[in-house]
Amino acid sequence: MPALCFSCNRQPGNAGLQSLESLIFAIEAEITANAKYLYYAEQALADSQPQIALLFEAAAVSEKAHADRQITMLLSHGGTLGKIRPDFPGGEITDNLQNAIETETYEVLDMYPRFIGISRSEKLPEVTETFEWALKAEEKHRDLFSMALASLENPGISLAEAYVVCPRCGNTMDAAHQSDPCDICGNEASKYILIGQ
Repeated sequence: MPALCFSCNRQPGNAGLQSLESLIFAIEAEITANAKYLYYAEQALADSQPQIALLFEAAAVSEKAHADRQITMLLSHGGTLGKIRPDFPGGEITDNLQNAIETETYEVLDMYPRFIGISRSEKLPEVTETFEWALKAEEKHRDLFSMALASLENPGISLAEAYVVCPRCGNTMDAAHQSDPCDICGNEASKYILIGQ
């Protein structure tokens, strides 16, 4: 894995809003997850695990959707963003899946609940909604990665042949069992991004 440096030149933007710092932190996390999952997808393909590679690719698309929306929120509230250079561990496929599960669990149980609380206290409903949508999508990622990890030891666990990702909220679904409209943000299924097949 290439050794990458992770840094962000933080700009204060509207110094009175803690939500701007939350957005910057979240954007860093989402951009890092996007790069990491794309790399893990390549590793999964090299390990002859195409379905796990598809899952990592779909999750990467989702994380980019989160980052894009969060950047829009940051800029619309006067914040600015410096360079972000992702740094992440890489290893065997089990290590990569475990790292992904830990990443998603942290975001679901700690990061996004904190940021939701901050943005609610600062009365920024669009920012709160953005964080809430991301949290719900990350819950799905955590469960999908957990299933993928379990499938390595239990061939009876079948993974999706293709995924769809809602570009508005990052919702990631098995293409064969997708919701219409999106069960997180209400977006039309015709706007989903198809990964696989």
